[in-house]
Amino acid sequence: MNHSDLKAKILQQAAKDPAFREALKANPRQALSSLSIPIPADLELSVVEESPTHLYLVLPVESSELSEDELLDVTGGIRNRPPNREREAGGPKEWF
Repeated sequence: MNHSDLKAKILQQAAKDPAFREALKANPRQALSSLSIPIPADLELSVVEESPTHLYLVLPVESSELSEDELLDVTGGIRNRPPNREREAGGPKEWF
C-alpha cells in the first residue's frame, strides 16, 4: 500500500468513526495498530487537526530526481526526440 492509499484509508476511518479520530490524535501508533497498519518503530508519526483558523501544509520529501524544468535545461530544451532511425527516415529534425 503506498502512502496516498494509506492516508486515504486512515482519513476515511477518522471521518466515519469519531472514537478512532480521537484515538488517532491522542496516540496515533496505537490507533493505527487497531486497523492492522504496522508503523515501523523508527518512523515518527504526527497527527494534527486543521481548524477554521489554522491550515497545515505538508511538504513532501525532497527528491534527488531532476524536475521537468531541470531536465529541459540538461537536454537543451529538446523533448520527445525520436530514435535516430526515425530521424534518418525523414522525421522532423527538431522536436520541442
